[in-house]
Amino acid sequence: MRTIGKGDSAKYNLLLIDSNVISEIVHNGKINSADFFNYAIENKIIVCFSFYNVMEIRNGHYERWEKFLDIFSKYPCAILKPFWQKIPVIILRLGLKRYLT
Repeated sequence: MRTIGKGDSAKYNLLLIDSNVISEIVHNGKINSADFFNYAIENKIIVCFSFYNVMEIRNGHYERWEKFLDIFSKYPCAILKPFWQKIPVIILRLGLKRYLT
């Protein structure tokens, strides 16, 4: 599990959840959202998901989207940047700018 922050008191683990977990929280109700997020907060975990997961939930499911916003806006979470967006940054850091087109 990836960790962010400096010092013991400011370190947080990142927990990447996929569309299936989001669906269980939002739509199926098999995971109690309050229990899930309270566990995450107590254990210094930041719940993360990708932009793709957000688009998948939003695509054609207005009610699920509204419920997603209602639940996930109450708790700290993060959207992770896809790897392919990091490639240009890595290339620039390595001094290989000429390979970017």
